[in-house]
Amino acid sequence: MKGDTGAVGPAGPKGEQGAIGPAGPAGPAGPAGPQGDAGLDGTTIVQVSAAGAPGQKTTSVACPVGKFALSGGFTAQGSVTESYRWYAGDALGHTAAQAGQGWTVTQSSGNSGSLAVFAYCA
Repeated sequence: MKGDTGAVGPAGPKGEQGAIGPAGPAGPAGPAGPQGDAGLDGTTIVQVSAAGAPGQKTTSVACPVGKFALSGGFTAQGSVTESYRWYAGDALGHTAAQAGQGWTVTQSSGNSGSLAVFAYCA
């Protein structure tokens, strides 16, 4: 004759974590987002320039109304001490009468024909 089933024994120790399985396949591509605004039309960029007056060490050039300075530069005799973009109402005191934005250059020389300033405006 068969005897009675014995009591369940205590649980064994927890086993180690298994290896990470392979990555699943990529999901489907999401829908395209809305089209962005058109970028800057390069044909609308204009160059403006100004020549310094004899004895004048700082010369500014203003962009046409409604345009802004993308970049600027200069040709100068002597050392240039500053070259920067400005805008009307900035902390440097440029006013709305100066057409909005432009470029300013200051040099060490004040000789006649020694400074020309230009800006590319869009």
